[in-house]
Amino acid sequence: MQMYAAIRVFNPSYAASVQLTGAHVDALAVVTPIARLCSLPALKAELPAYVAAVAGVVIPSAPDIAAFTEQVLTWWRVNASRFPAWACAARIVFALSPNSASCERVFSLLESMFGDAQTSALADYLQASLMLAYNGRRM
Repeated sequence: MQMYAAIRVFNPSYAASVQLTGAHVDALAVVTPIARLCSLPALKAELPAYVAAVAGVVIPSAPDIAAFTEQVLTWWRVNASRFPAWACAARIVFALSPNSASCERVFSLLESMFGDAQTSALADYLQASLMLAYNGRRM
């Protein structure tokens, strides 16, 4: 939940409605790819310009979520060159999948590979078997 609360700052409407501070940027550290691939100090340095650019931006999220999504992505397409650090982080955020489908696939694979009789199998054995099955036995 911390991650989803932190990434709201990439919605220009939300960013315009709150007073963004360095604490909002610090909160982005919970998103591992942002912490590793983007510079949080660079995000903080561009923060005043980002705040000025989103001032007055209103993108209604209801009733059409597809139109909302397109408007947010268009805003970032138009403004990405003005905020390179924010654009880097936004690309990461917009690539995140907000569902658990990948986790469900792994649990389904585990269930099909191991029955109730094997619930006490060693974790290393389970992990190695799962990785081999998931990756198609490619090393």
